[in-house]
Amino acid sequence: MPRILLLFFFFLQLGLSAQDLTKVRFYIKGSTDIFIKLDGELLPMSNIQRIAPGEHKIEVWSPTYNLHKSSINIPKKDSVGHFIELKQDRAYIDYLFAKDEFNQKIFVRRTAPLLLAGAGAILIPFAYVMRKNLHEELILEDFKVEYFNSSRGSGQSRYNTVNTLFFVGIGATVIGTSVFLALRENVKRLAKPVYIQQNPFTLDDFKLSYNSINRSPEIGVKLSF
Repeated sequence: MPRILLLFFFFLQLGLSAQDLTKVRFYIKGSTDIFIKLDGELLPMSNIQRIAPGEHKIEVWSPTYNLHKSSINIPKKDSVGHFIELKQDRAYIDYLFAKDEFNQKIFVRRTAPLLLAGAGAILIPFAYVMRKNLHEELILEDFKVEYFNSSRGSGQSRYNTVNTLFFVGIGATVIGTSVFLALRENVKRLAKPVYIQQNPFTLDDFKLSYNSINRSPEIGVKLSF
């Protein structure tokens, strides 16, 4: 019986303590992955917290954003909302610009030459077959004009057009391949932009870089002990 009474008072005390806390819903502008530290204590990762009424020191951080520090006064109510606007880290903005510049260099020095060479390589066989067929038609047309006084058709102009496309394909393949080979080592020396930010609440390093092979961002976390 005494144990049952102790358990009853224990759970009663927990219920009364929970009623003394205010349910605070944080509306964070900028990110949903947030870390909140209240009066120096790291809270669970959630935008809904139960906080004792009164004034508190609060710190809020999210990857790629600056650490937000402020004071909040929690009223004694069932629930309240608190709005916080996070500011983007300037270093992250610089990283985004650097990533765009890196992508442009990769396109100009590697992707564009390969596309040019590939388009030329595709054009050559088609133009060659059409050129050969039109050349035979042109010879037949010349024969009719010379011996049968037939009027000349558009065979010559069509042959000239296809002939031009054939040599354009050869030129595109040669130029694209030459530029790609000439800039290959330069592309290898290009440094991928990397963004590193330390979690102010832990010893973790948040790392964001760009994978040029998959053409997508890479995210990593470095733990220090």
